Amino acid sequence: MNSAAKKWGSPGLTAEKETLDRFNRYNQEYADQKASELSQIFMRAVNDGDSKKIFEIGKAIESLYALAQKGAHPDSYRREILEIKKRLDQRGEKWSVRQVAEFIGWPDMSGTDGFKQVRNMCDELKFPLTKLRQKADKAKLPD
Repeated sequence: MNSAAKKWGSPGLTAEKETLDRFNRYNQEYADQKASELSQIFMRAVNDGDSKKIFEIGKAIESLYALAQKGAHPDSYRREILEIKKRLDQRGEKWSVRQVAEFIGWPDMSGTDGFKQVRNMCDELKFPLTKLRQKADKAKLPD
């Protein structure tokens, strides 16, 4: 038994710890990448004198800060999506975007935007979503 297995008590827990460590490293890499991208966008806006872009960046930061104050950090949503993805993959099941939003406690359950942010996170994490419902063809009037 390796030292990690001794520390965590069993090979199963060791695997979970290793998965958690990989997930934490991914989160840090993702955060670093997004911070770098945001810095580049901000510097381009400053160099171009694009006050509208700078204002948009400020609004994005405010919304992320507001989510964090509610204890709803964007990565916590991804973590929960990954949790349920693992279970659904094992069962071969799929969920709708609304089901995912309900499960992760998405703050805006009105769905007026079609849960676009939730859908984007699901796409990024390769979550098994059900296909979008197609709108029924409009009835054609007789000629």
